[in-house]
Amino acid sequence: VVAPTYALEHKVFVKDALCRWPEARLWTAPGQFSFPVQQVPEAFVWGRAVSGELYGSDAAASSAAIPWTDDIQFETLEAGTFRVGGATLTFFETVFYHMPSRSLVVTDCLARVPLAPPPQRLDQDPTATRP
Repeated sequence: VVAPTYALEHKVFVKDALCRWPEARLWTAPGQFSFPVQQVPEAFVWGRAVSGELYGSDAAASSAAIPWTDDIQFETLEAGTFRVGGATLTFFETVFYHMPSRSLVVTDCLARVPLAPPPQRLDQDPTATRP
């Protein structure tokens, strides 16, 4: 189970998922309780301790303990540093790429998609795959 960003709406079902799958491990992006409330005990929020925080990327040496990196790549992005409620907070989001299905999984970093599609580039084959 992954809590990929600081935003409250992405945390609300994590505890229920952990109850449903009691053997699951919990991975989080850094700074889970930097906003809206700071220093909330993990056991209160999640019902258990966090298995690990997703710093950097799957290519980092510290990711060796993460069991799913053979199939799923990740990158933790620094979304920005802001003054919120009198404190300076850095927000993070972890994005994922599932290699077998070639699926990109994001939450808030994809915030705006224009209604009109961009012009097609005729010099590129849209069906071509890239390494």
